[in-house]
Amino acid sequence: MRRFPDRGLVPLLLLTVLAGLLVLWVIQNRYQDFVTYQANLAKNHVTSVAQEVQLYLKDRRHVARLFIQEQGELLSRLVVHPDDRALRKRLAKRVRDYFPTMHSFNLGDPWGDVLLGDEAQDVGEACRADISYYAQHRQPGEVYIHDDSLGPHIDILGSALPGENGQAHVFFVSIDAEGIETLLARTVAPDHELLLLRSDRPGRVELTSGHGHWQRGDVLDDTARGRILHAIDIPGTGWKLADMVSPGLFSSHREALCRDAAAVFAFFLVMAILLMARVYREEGRRLVAEQALARLNRDLDRQVRARTRELEASRRQLIYQATHDALTGLINRREFEQRLHAVIERAKRGESRGCLLYLDLNQFKVVNDTAGHTAGDELLRQVARLMQGVVGEEHTLARLGGDEFGVILENVDREEVLGLTRSLRAAIRGYHFQWEARLYQIGISIGGVLLDEKSGDTVQVMSRADAACYESKECGAGEAYIADVSSPELDARQRIMWRHSDIVNAGREGRLLLFLQPIVALSGPSVEWYECLLRLRDRDGQLIPPGEFIHAAERYGGMTDLDLWVFDQAIELLSSNADLHLNINFSGQTLGDTRIQGRVLDRLKAFGQIGGRLCIEITETAMVHNLSRAQEFMQQLHLKGVRLALDDFGSGISSFSYLKVLPVDYVKLDGSLVIDIAEDGGAYTIVDSIDAMVRTLGKQTIAEYVENAAVERALREIGVELAQGFYYARPLPADGVLAKRARMGNGLEV
Repeated sequence: MRRFPDRGLVPLLLLTVLAGLLVLWVIQNRYQDFVTYQANLAKNHVTSVAQEVQLYLKDRRHVARLFIQEQGELLSRLVVHPDDRALRKRLAKRVRDYFPTMHSFNLGDPWGDVLLGDEAQDVGEACRADISYYAQHRQPGEVYIHDDSLGPHIDILGSALPGENGQAHVFFVSIDAEGIETLLARTVAPDHELLLLRSDRPGRVELTSGHGHWQRGDVLDDTARGRILHAIDIPGTGWKLADMVSPGLFSSHREALCRDAAAVFAFFLVMAILLMARVYREEGRRLVAEQALARLNRDLDRQVRARTRELEASRRQLIYQATHDALTGLINRREFEQRLHAVIERAKRGESRGCLLYLDLNQFKVVNDTAGHTAGDELLRQVARLMQGVVGEEHTLARLGGDEFGVILENVDREEVLGLTRSLRAAIRGYHFQWEARLYQIGISIGGVLLDEKSGDTVQVMSRADAACYESKECGAGEAYIADVSSPELDARQRIMWRHSDIVNAGREGRLLLFLQPIVALSGPSVEWYECLLRLRDRDGQLIPPGEFIHAAERYGGMTDLDLWVFDQAIELLSSNADLHLNINFSGQTLGDTRIQGRVLDRLKAFGQIGGRLCIEITETAMVHNLSRAQEFMQQLHLKGVRLALDDFGSGISSFSYLKVLPVDYVKLDGSLVIDIAEDGGAYTIVDSIDAMVRTLGKQTIAEYVENAAVERALREIGVELAQGFYYARPLPADGVLAKRARMGNGLEV
């Protein structure tokens, strides 16, 4: 068991040492603060007094200049006639009027000799030296203080006066120094003494504030100079004003601080002794408490370790759940994307090459819809185990969502990637899923992108792998589709995918546009007849080619929305224009969707009798998947007064058979048959035969792609009734076409 000295004496010693250091630190800081304060006080004091002295001397110089200006003629005469007593008396009287405290005045020559000896007192050697210097250098206007036989006085050197032979003479006047002494005495601070020193003789005292033991003429020793806290030169005087502290100021303050420090240290020492005594009294109880606390700590330590193990297990479980798919046990999309990001960065740096595979199960929806979600979940678990066995532990397999999986391959080339995809496809082909006595066969589509220095970020790479998977799905049961990350084919696929998302928002954002192209009657009466054509504007205001966004809508199931938008726009135009005829197009998706068909029929019912002013064009390919449903819908449209046209006639092998079973009113020739009819005799014959057959069946022919007068002449020769093409007009916005139509109807020039 540890004894008292180990726990009581050491803290006491440490506390005492710390207290001593603290006291020393406080003493040092307080003393430094006091020194700084006195230095700042001296600086402010000297600056203030120097300014007042400057103002006082400036005033005296100004009076001297004023005197010289006013008495310049008299002074000049005295320079020439220095012995003229009358002039000297007049000058003496006027000087005293200007300088009541004057000691003397005189005129000096360049050698320091005075000219007016009778009316002035003796001039000291210092004054003579100043006069000689400034007369020779022509620099009057200076002020000096001297202490000679005249006592302390101020010499004010006036302007240089021209004398004989061009030599300059100086007028000077000596006044009493009481004004400056008064300033020094009045502004002095406690424990501070102001000294006026010559700049060229900094050790000699010229004037003092009178509050110290220094007198005029004293010479400062090194110790005294060390007590000067601040000194500045007074410009134009040759003087230096200094602030000197009393000898005992800092030592007395330091002694006071030491006394305070000793008292504080004694207080700390007494407190430490009292604390030691208290610790000694409490030692026994503390030791007992320590033993009890030690037992409690051991119990708590065991509990903490057990709880820590539980928390660590929970943490590992949470990490696993956050990074793995709960159904299949594979890593999830979030963890997969983080690992993919690391692989992409290594590929960009050229450290390795890899590949991202995107896998999509085929016929999974069949299992899910027919056998239920439980069967679908079990299928996903079995397929995940099957693919994990093929991929192995060296690569990363993840479930991305639904029936989609991803694989990250690192340090592989294209051939190794293709070999792995063949193994995956072979494993899936050889796998049969059994559920409740039913056997299901599934397939898989695999697309991938190779990772290299040109790879984009994670989102871009995932998107391009998804596009590659779509390419694989469209290719059917062939090879997996593996492309470079910068493949143009993937660029085109992504543009289609992005365009589909753009189409979804275009109607809501007002970026769908209706264009009209006229259909011209080559024979018979002429009517206002247009085909409605859809256009899409991107967010930058540029028109997107129809083939680009129509292809995207057909591929991703967006054509029904576009067909309905055009249908609604056409109905509104027909409602407001009684003599207008319009053609619109319906896709195969619209013909196969009974919900959309019901909406179209309801809108026609609400519109009323349409009177044959609306014609719906339907292509052969639109009816391939469900001819009976399309035929029934067309019959219902016909009963509502809607005319029907079989579009792109002649492009398929079944076109002639459709004429017998479909209630169409018009046959619209495929543009490939019409565009070269003027030069191609075979095309001419085909069109002539089709038109003859169409007239025999009681229908009319519409020829599109009419781009010049030669094509029109050939069509007139054959007897085709209706034509459409750039020769007549390019598609234009519906608003512009109708506005032009209205102006022409009102007799306005267009």
